[in-house]
Amino acid sequence: MLRRILPIIAFLAFTVGVGFAIWFFFFRPPSAPPSAVITNANAPAGGGLAPAGTGGFVPTVNAPTGGIAPAERAAPIANGGLTVAPSLAPVSVSATSLSPDGTGVRYYDRDAGKFYRIDPETGQKTALTDKRFADVETVAWAPTEDKAVLEFPDGSNVMFDFDSQRQVTLPRHWEEFEFTSDSSKLVSKSLGIDPSNRWLVVSNADGSSARPVQELGNNEAKVIVSVSPTSQVIALSRTGDAQGFGRQEIIPIGQNKENFKGLVVEGINFNSKWTPDGKRLLYSAVSPTDDYRPMLWIVDGYGESIGAGRRKLNLNTWADKCAFGSGTTVFCAVPRTLERGVGLERRLSDTVPDDLYSVDVSIGARKLVARPDSNSTMKNLILSKDGKTLTFVESGSNMLRQIRLAP
Repeated sequence: MLRRILPIIAFLAFTVGVGFAIWFFFFRPPSAPPSAVITNANAPAGGGLAPAGTGGFVPTVNAPTGGIAPAERAAPIANGGLTVAPSLAPVSVSATSLSPDGTGVRYYDRDAGKFYRIDPETGQKTALTDKRFADVETVAWAPTEDKAVLEFPDGSNVMFDFDSQRQVTLPRHWEEFEFTSDSSKLVSKSLGIDPSNRWLVVSNADGSSARPVQELGNNEAKVIVSVSPTSQVIALSRTGDAQGFGRQEIIPIGQNKENFKGLVVEGINFNSKWTPDGKRLLYSAVSPTDDYRPMLWIVDGYGESIGAGRRKLNLNTWADKCAFGSGTTVFCAVPRTLERGVGLERRLSDTVPDDLYSVDVSIGARKLVARPDSNSTMKNLILSKDGKTLTFVESGSNMLRQIRLAP
């Protein structure tokens, strides 16, 4: 009899236990939170409000870990992260250039039609002349003197000396001007109507004593006026021998019909900038190897070594978005993102923010210098002679901004 009753009791106990567990975990109503007990040593006996005491230190309550991280603060001096990039001239500027003393920046104010010099340290601007030049299209500054060639939409050209306030009219059929490094000579294209009368010419800074250097014929669009700091090379021509798909040969042109070696470039859309000593050439090119994004290269560009020492710098940007400092360092504005094929249609990058990188072109080492807090697309980079400030023009607004690199 007992043996029959025990299994029944065990079954009932098991059933009750399972039922209780189901009730406890799924159907039990939540228990009320315990009453908070607040003690106050200053409270009067019998309850009531505590009397007001003297002011004192209020302890800081630490926020719990996790949640939204605080916003990164922009540093006043570039340190590899977010960096302030204030506006120096809150107007539309163009034709920016380092002033001859290496400290200021020269520019053209389109709205005012006037030329100014601004000091990046103080922000003080000074008019280079009281004269007004409306609708200047392009400006070619002399490196060591305050003079420039101004080109206007109607085709007229003027060389203006800001120191002497002297103005000289240049031939209308001259274009694409560039001064030699000592500012004494002027290189330009003389483009007659007949292809047989199209030449690369060298003249004095005021346009006098012009002499033809290289016949251009129908290839004037393939020749880029690019005067090296040594003045050994005055132009670069995309008229070299065929190199197969995606490659080209660039021919340097000298003042005296020198037979320089060609530069073999891996890619198209060649864009270049000379190193300060004129011994090497920084350039960018676009090739399928790099998904048709611009790629920076460095190559020897002087004497018998022209074309030697070519090195890929593994930085996707254009050479004209770079500015050389002292020695072998170059600073470049590098787009944060570049879509495949953008090198074939550069305007697609016009609104992409840039970061500032430095590159040692001798070894190819690169480093992130700053992320401007203005989120600007940067152009026309200018480095001060002492290397402490870098100014740039912001695409779109054309405002002049500054990044401080050193105290």
